[in-house]
Amino acid sequence: MHAFTCTTTYDTTIDIGIDIDECSIPNKCNGICHNYDGGFNCTSCSHGKVYDPRKQKCVMSAKEHNLILGIAIGVACGLGSIVVALGAIAFW
Repeated sequence: MHAFTCTTTYDTTIDIGIDIDECSIPNKCNGICHNYDGGFNCTSCSHGKVYDPRKQKCVMSAKEHNLILGIAIGVACGLGSIVVALGAIAFW
């Protein structure tokens, strides 16, 4: 068997260096994984998003999602109250 050395991102169990797709390894990076020949790098999720390892992508954070839902419910309740108040005034 010959001695063969690859960089750490290559499979060294065979005689030739074969690039490993590090992005296919679960939880390799907490963000967007970019694989390239001989390595990889990670970029952070955009503002308001977090990395979901189950979905393997950036998703809206629960905090951000709850804020948007709260605003939508508040606006809907406010508009509903205005419609009811205007209806009561019109028929009074």
